[in-house]
Amino acid sequence: MPFTGKYGYIDETGKEVIVCKYNAAYEFRDNGLAEVGIITGRDEEGEAIWKYGFINKEGKEVVPITYESVAEGFGKDDLVAIAKKYGTRPYEWGFADETGEEVIPCQFLDSMGYQNFIWSEDHLLSIPFWKFGPEEAEIYGVINEDGEEIIPFDYVEINLSRSGKDLISASKYMESEDGEPFVKAGFINKNNVEVIPFAYDATKSFEEEGLAPVARIIDYNGDEEIYQWGYVNEEGTMVIPYQFSDAEPFYACGLAAVQNEDDKWGYINNTGNLVIPYEYDSAESFDEDGIAVVSKYVDENYLDGLINTEGTEILPCEYNSIVTYTHLDEKNETISIAKKNGQDDYIYGFANKKGEIIVDIQFDMIQSGYGENQWAVVGTTTGQLDKYDKTYKCKYINLNGDEMLELPDKYIFAGNFS
Repeated sequence: MPFTGKYGYIDETGKEVIVCKYNAAYEFRDNGLAEVGIITGRDEEGEAIWKYGFINKEGKEVVPITYESVAEGFGKDDLVAIAKKYGTRPYEWGFADETGEEVIPCQFLDSMGYQNFIWSEDHLLSIPFWKFGPEEAEIYGVINEDGEEIIPFDYVEINLSRSGKDLISASKYMESEDGEPFVKAGFINKNNVEVIPFAYDATKSFEEEGLAPVARIIDYNGDEEIYQWGYVNEEGTMVIPYQFSDAEPFYACGLAAVQNEDDKWGYINNTGNLVIPYEYDSAESFDEDGIAVVSKYVDENYLDGLINTEGTEILPCEYNSIVTYTHLDEKNETISIAKKNGQDDYIYGFANKKGEIIVDIQFDMIQSGYGENQWAVVGTTTGQLDKYDKTYKCKYINLNGDEMLELPDKYIFAGNFS
């Protein structure tokens, strides 16, 4: 949500059940907690000083609003990430439980914020740690949900398998014959045993199909490395030879997105055969429902579309943005679609995963798809709150676009129900 105005919470009747007193507020999670933030002052440059924490559905402060940043935990309901900051050092991240107790102390330093943290389905977390001293660097290891070190902090990068596969993509420093350090990538298991040698210049994770992308550097463009990608199996055998300019893991549906020398994207199967031609300027991986967002570059704009596993465009590449969402009720899945309305503004609507438009593009504001109650908040612009944020007339609609609840004018922004 925008970080201006005051935020609180309403119920489905529109009654304000948690008073609007926060400078930022977000949807409640499955653990019954919601992230909130307050501005505690201004720094020397006039920028807001923020503190964050979590409240429960009664409005009680559970995780104190004293942290410089907070975020989701391991993908587990009962852990949330918390961060402290000391001077110019990076954030020090730790984890609190649903009672607010700091169960894993703030100690993991990340110069890029929580975006570098990667967790897997089996509740392991790849986490960076900032190493101080003469050779300052960000190094990676893996911890479990109890904060125990599973893989030591010895790696330049670690990419856990999203699906919890045993093999882990990693890179580390090696030493040449003349003593110069260089980086190579390979695969280890969850016991930190090297399974596939560190013989590659880059690797990505094993997901489905028992294959993972690996790369070698074939040239340089100034200081930029030019890679060529192929795929290895879990024994380290090259199954699909080096040939791609970029390649993604096989996340779902037996298809992987790959890029050719002309910077066009298509999709291959697990034998390396091209099954969806190279015709897109960007391409996301297929989800478990067999759809993928693809883009074409037209008149200096990336225009999004939606394809199925046959390569059929079920939504044409004519939208400035397409974002997919999944309800808790898996029968109802929606996609937000947007087109430009002027140079910087957009108008929004909704489609489903069959490519059918369910709510025409017409709204100036939406949030992340539909909420748990299958209502979506939408808004039309009423004014400008400050330099960055607008005010909206907000209402909630159902999957048919019917109005379910209109908010009074005193509310200038709203989120979805959770």
